[in-house]
Amino acid sequence: MTNFNTYINIIIKFMVLLGTINYYEVKMIDNYYNVEEASKILRVKRLTVRRWCKSGLLEARKIGKQWLIREDELNLYNNDNMSRRDKK
Repeated sequence: MTNFNTYINIIIKFMVLLGTINYYEVKMIDNYYNVEEASKILRVKRLTVRRWCKSGLLEARKIGKQWLIREDELNLYNNDNMSRRDKK
């Protein structure tokens, strides 16, 4: 995980320099998860996570061919789904 986050941090700094993302937006980000890690956390298939990212259901950034999902976004999604399950 450490190597992945280091790689992502380098890419994010480059994106800030290009003006693709805002510096203040980056300061709020702690951890990123790729599709495989997110699928394990959310207990769904990788294809499902990719579809959610593409459709906007999960807020994510695409860098190259890889989707990156913030930890707080996964927590929000998980908490929202847990509350829905409790209502059933």
